[in-house]
Amino acid sequence: MRTFLIIAAVTLLAFGCDKKEDQGTTSLPPKKVANEQPPDAVVKLKKTTETKADATAAKSTVDPVFKDYVYPNSEFEDTVSMGNTKSAIFKSTDGFVKVVSFYKEKFPDTNVQPGTTVSFGKTNEDGTSLTVTLTKLDSEIQIILRHDK
Repeated sequence: MRTFLIIAAVTLLAFGCDKKEDQGTTSLPPKKVANEQPPDAVVKLKKTTETKADATAAKSTVDPVFKDYVYPNSEFEDTVSMGNTKSAIFKSTDGFVKVVSFYKEKFPDTNVQPGTTVSFGKTNEDGTSLTVTLTKLDSEIQIILRHDK
């Protein structure tokens, strides 16, 4: 029996493994994807007149209640709507003091405390409220206009 097992093992080794030593393992060809972008491609977004037009169009879709409170030298970022609260977010590269001065004129009754975040607010005759929050970031000012109905 032992002899039979040895002969079977030698036969399998001799005939069962016909792979040559210089052959590598096989692998599947790489997948081809339609419109594949090379991995070293870098996409840089530049503002063009088209993207500025898009931002202007977005400003026009902002809640009309904000029209008198949008800082003139600001760029539209986003809007947020949750229930009876609507917000619009803008950013400006103007100085913090200049932006605060603009909103002091709009909200003369608000007492402004010094700091990196300043809030202005008022309650309208119809019971709704309007709040402006200015936050000094590294190189720009974030302006959040909020309307609570």
